[in-house]
Amino acid sequence: MTAADADLAARLETEAQEYPDERGEIQLEAAQAWIRAGNLERATRLLGDLIGAGGEDGCYARVEMVELLLKDDRDAEAEGQLAALARDPALHDGHCQLVAELLAERRDLNGALKWYDRLVARLSSEEIEAVRGPEGWLAFASIPLRGRREVRRELGLAPDATDSAVRADYAGVVPREQTIP
Repeated sequence: MTAADADLAARLETEAQEYPDERGEIQLEAAQAWIRAGNLERATRLLGDLIGAGGEDGCYARVEMVELLLKDDRDAEAEGQLAALARDPALHDGHCQLVAELLAERRDLNGALKWYDRLVARLSSEEIEAVRGPEGWLAFASIPLRGRREVRRELGLAPDATDSAVRADYAGVVPREQTIP
């Protein structure tokens, strides 16, 4: 437990009351600070409040809750949170990507693939096609599609049409001849 993180978390909780339009995002930051400070009970309460409020911030809070539960070896509860997240109408690509990456990091490759597939199902054909072009590595969809391809490779699955959308030579870095303004 670090005092600096606890102080930050307390300040963020106060700030959340001062800025109601940004309450969810600020409370999420406060919960993360409480986790770093070692106050999991307080973090869990904040995340629970956000989940109860619903919406996009509620989904992000649910992702954080899943991570917290998995770290605490409470896998059954984490699975329940994932099931609820999958049914949430506010679920979007970003949530799916975070869960897929979390599960891949934990070596739950089958779970990661389900969440990558959930994300891919939400992509338009135009978004997938944009990845095929010469600047495809810049497209939003290139990162999760590369992640999905890697998970499928690690599972020993043959490449499918979605995997082939991402060029194999995309290293995820800016080519040397290009600069970012």
